[in-house]
Amino acid sequence: EPFNLWGGIVAAFATIPANLAEVSDSLLDPLGLNIGEVSDTAAAAEEQDVSTGTFGAMVARFDGKVGAFAYLLFILLYFPCAAAIAAMYRETTMGWTLFVAAWTTGLAYLFATIFYQLATFALHPMTSLIWTGGLLFFFALTVLMFYFYGNDKSLKEQPLEI
Repeated sequence: EPFNLWGGIVAAFATIPANLAEVSDSLLDPLGLNIGEVSDTAAAAEEQDVSTGTFGAMVARFDGKVGAFAYLLFILLYFPCAAAIAAMYRETTMGWTLFVAAWTTGLAYLFATIFYQLATFALHPMTSLIWTGGLLFFFALTVLMFYFYGNDKSLKEQPLEI
């Protein structure tokens, strides 16, 4: 069939309504991970290509959505990947690399624990208050140590190692 510019343009414009109808699906599930109805665990397991026992193990290890989300928050923020750690070690020193690993893991623990304690505050208010207050105090103390360490004049007079 010979090339037809006008026919191609008309065909392209004809696809616009169908593609616009799919925009909401793409925005609501950009990675295509929606498994649809999840009330039937057998169907959800089949859709995800896992055994139904996986869901039971997840329910046994987390105390609901709050616990699972706190875990995901920790996983998102904790120790950087091995490639990032190796690059830091090559670009800086072992001390700085260990500091970054400890700092990111500490922040992950801080945020995940505070989120969990605040989300479950109604269940155990005093315990949540103690955990949240203690962690925020420890975080403030750490930031204060950074401030004093950063303002130490003797450290600023040392030449940089190249």
